[in-house]
Amino acid sequence: MMKFPQHKLTKLLAAVLAGTFALSALAEPNITTSTGIPVSGQSDNNFETDLKLARQGQVKAQVNIGLRYLRGIGGMEKDYTQAKIWLEKAVEQDDDTAKNNLGMMYLKGWGVEQDYAKAKDLFEQVTKKGNANAQVNLGMMYLQGWGVEQNYAKAKDLFEQAVAQGNAEAQNNLGLMYQDGLGVEVDYVKAKALYEQAAKQGVASAQYSLGIMYEGGLGVKQDYVKASVLFAKAATQGHAQAQNNLGWLYLQGLGVKKNYVKAKAFYEKAAAQGHAQALNNLGTMYVQGLGVKKDYVKAKILLEQAVVQGDTDAPANLNYLRKNGFIQ
Repeated sequence: MMKFPQHKLTKLLAAVLAGTFALSALAEPNITTSTGIPVSGQSDNNFETDLKLARQGQVKAQVNIGLRYLRGIGGMEKDYTQAKIWLEKAVEQDDDTAKNNLGMMYLKGWGVEQDYAKAKDLFEQVTKKGNANAQVNLGMMYLQGWGVEQNYAKAKDLFEQAVAQGNAEAQNNLGLMYQDGLGVEVDYVKAKALYEQAAKQGVASAQYSLGIMYEGGLGVKQDYVKASVLFAKAATQGHAQAQNNLGWLYLQGLGVKKNYVKAKAFYEKAAAQGHAQALNNLGTMYVQGLGVKKDYVKAKILLEQAVVQGDTDAPANLNYLRKNGFIQ
């Protein structure tokens, strides 16, 4: 019989990039880059002006040029080599934003050989000055044990310092620690309060995690309507797990009116990002003909992709199709 999983309330999985870094899981800690460029992603100057000023040694312009290349801002193509060159020039002038972002390059191996020691050193330099973004990133190293011995107490302390400055990623990450009991007693009340703060600041993973609390009744009264609203906010920002979960709610008619077309659309969005469960769920829609014409060929392709991405139900679903003669 076909297995149609809800969305599996799993714990910490692999790191994925989504503007900030997020762990695709029940609750998602974030890493953050910092920027000298306004939220809109534009510098006060155009690229040519910034480049001219950067060549003259103006540190803000050097940071802006580095970030344009690092993040592909303002229509620029990402170029890690150029990003490193300009961020290093700004680091030579003791710029904190440059240090945090260069640290990120070493942490993730962007255009450089991954080097946790260099990342840690750069984050520590900026953390000592009270930089909230660096506190989050160094806290993540201790939370995950990246190049250091895993230390929840140090991670918590660093996140708390950043939370005191209103940092949204730190609010989200500390919420995770309280939700999952990482170095602290499980406390859904504290987790919810922290997620709410981060969600108000637009952090997609916090919106998603808060949605999970309402969907599962974790420390709150189960409320599929609230869950659907929160998943929708995160899904709009491209959050794959939220898209998958929202697809499930539309498929089942939980908190929303049952709508196979919308379920399929959200599964497709998540599947396009390689989300394993969404690939499996979309495949089963084609097997069962839910809002689509039954198509075992499409189902096979999707389920095989789900297997590659590590979905645990997809192999059994493929075996079901083969045993019943639907595919070879």
